[in-house]
Amino acid sequence: MQLSRRLTAYSVLILVVLHGANAILIAKLVESAETIAAEAMRARATLLAEHASRSIGGIDLALAEIASKEAADPDLGRKSVPLHMLLHETAARLPQVKAIVIDDLDGVMIQDSRHYPAKHFSYADYPAFAEQKKWRGVGLYISAPTLSQVDGRPYFVVSRPILDSDGDLRAVVVMVADPAYFMSFYGQNAGIGMAALAKDDGAVLAAVVPTERRQALIGMDVQRFLNLNPGFMSVVQPVSGLPLKIVVTTPPVWMQPFFRTYAEADLLFMAMLTLLVALGTVKLAREANARERAAEAERVARESAEAADRAKSAFLATMSHELRTPLNAVIGFAELIDQEAFGPVSARYKEYGGLIVKSGRHLLKIINDILDLAKLQSGKTELTLEPVDPALSIHDAATLLANRAAEKGVLLRHEPEAKLPSIAADSTRLHQVLINLLSNAIKFTPSGGTVAVRAWRTSAGVVIEVADTGIGIAPEDLPKALEPFGQVENAITRTYEGTGLGLPLAKNLVELHGGSFEIASEVGRGTAVRITFPFSNATPPRLTPAAVRSKARNVA
Repeated sequence: MQLSRRLTAYSVLILVVLHGANAILIAKLVESAETIAAEAMRARATLLAEHASRSIGGIDLALAEIASKEAADPDLGRKSVPLHMLLHETAARLPQVKAIVIDDLDGVMIQDSRHYPAKHFSYADYPAFAEQKKWRGVGLYISAPTLSQVDGRPYFVVSRPILDSDGDLRAVVVMVADPAYFMSFYGQNAGIGMAALAKDDGAVLAAVVPTERRQALIGMDVQRFLNLNPGFMSVVQPVSGLPLKIVVTTPPVWMQPFFRTYAEADLLFMAMLTLLVALGTVKLAREANARERAAEAERVARESAEAADRAKSAFLATMSHELRTPLNAVIGFAELIDQEAFGPVSARYKEYGGLIVKSGRHLLKIINDILDLAKLQSGKTELTLEPVDPALSIHDAATLLANRAAEKGVLLRHEPEAKLPSIAADSTRLHQVLINLLSNAIKFTPSGGTVAVRAWRTSAGVVIEVADTGIGIAPEDLPKALEPFGQVENAITRTYEGTGLGLPLAKNLVELHGGSFEIASEVGRGTAVRITFPFSNATPPRLTPAAVRSKARNVA
């Protein structure tokens, strides 16, 4: 459970880091996009201001030229054909102008670029005329937009006074400007925002606004224009040389299509990533819980097995002692009978005494092997390491078993390499290992076969090999042969007595010395066992009870 909680905590931390990093990335993206949008907005405002300067400046220049020409014209009036032609030609070359008219001092239209002769119409109440008359000429004047009584479309008026040589007002020349001209240009260059041309006093002359709001241009000021889209970014750019300004607005980054598309994709990606991390965490947590439960079950099973093993070993050790003590007495008294120590006995009793001694010794060997194995598995085996001559140990073991080999008709050879170095071993346990290996080899080698003991030195230590030409063991049966009480059962081996403790005990004891145990066998050709012991000058491992117990369990 602890591992699953840690995995969950790590996953939450990873998600927090990922979402935090994503939020920082989006914030940087918004900041960068806002900077780009502001720069683009300023660039559009500058472009539109230059356009307004050229367009309104062109109107002002044309008005000034007409006013200058007509200042001293004695024919200034309704019937002047040259004046009408001048107005008509000037209006034709100015696409931003719908009409050019001249009003007399009473505000009555006396010339119209659209009609000849001019229709009767009074501009007396229009600011473009009234302001010029009121102040006897105010120079360039731009009026707020109004709706045309002819076509119902908005327009605004630009006027200039026509003064005589004494500076007195003679007439007013007026150009009717078309806001649609500016709106068309602004619509192409305002981007996804809106743009407006306004007077310095705030009155909007032309603006790019949604179609349903175009009638709102009449009486609109800059603040009302900005209120059409609250929250939009805006910039104001003065028009050079004119009492005008350009206002450009653009939606915030989060409202722009590219950002919405990115935000939707990012949201989907982060949601999928979060889901994948969550699913992965759940899966890993379940696996971790399963592993922890399996590990706990394994630990419990191992402790139970160890407890059972210790109980078994304790039982075997106790029972072995309880059996060995009376058995030694039985063997001793049987030897007295066999040797007729207290006087002659009948041949039958003497035979029985010999059989008891033989069977008792065999049983004692089995009990001793069981006791040794129990001590090894319980970690109570102690080694007394000392320099040992391997050649001498081989000679002693071979001499002890020479009669048994001769009785069975097996040739026993021992051929150690000359001048072998000493090895670090417990001489008693080494002798026990050699006896077990030689006994096994002799037992499973039929008459006429050979058992050979060889020894030689290597870089790792001294190698002792016991090889026979006996019945052999199949490769798949070798692991079983190395298990305690493990006997390979077949039609041949059933004829041989034994408990199956010889090889496991020998292997256990060799490895307890820090050596190695190897076995190779082939059915019908024999078996070879190689054991390696370290040199006596090598530092032997410290054999603590825990180390002994660990080695014994690994072997068992």
